[in-house]
Amino acid sequence: MIDICAASEKAKLENYSKVIQIRKESFDQLFANEIKQHNAKNEKLRTKLAEAEEAQRKKEANILERNQMKTKEAVAIEEECVAIEKECSVLVKRNKAIMIQLRRKLVEAENIRRELIKKKENAIIDNK
Repeated sequence: MIDICAASEKAKLENYSKVIQIRKESFDQLFANEIKQHNAKNEKLRTKLAEAEEAQRKKEANILERNQMKTKEAVAIEEECVAIEKECSVLVKRNKAIMIQLRRKLVEAENIRRELIKKKENAIIDNK
């Protein structure tokens, strides 16, 4: 009877061992699937992060390029303003010189007119 009980216990232990082994294999497979899913999810996140970083770099490069263009435009406009200011200064000086010449001619014309009027008055007085 002891042999039968020992054989029965041995059979139970072997059966439990097989069941435990099957469950272990099942859990190992489940764990492997979870690891695959986790790795796939991590890879997607890395890819998404890399794409976002690339998009950010492109945006920053685009902004930098636009800033450089606007800086060049601002420099060109400022240079144009300086040139216009110089030209304006030259024109103002020329205008002042012309106005001085016109005043001189006006004074000369006024002097000639006065002389002519005097001569006319003298001629009228002499004729009387």
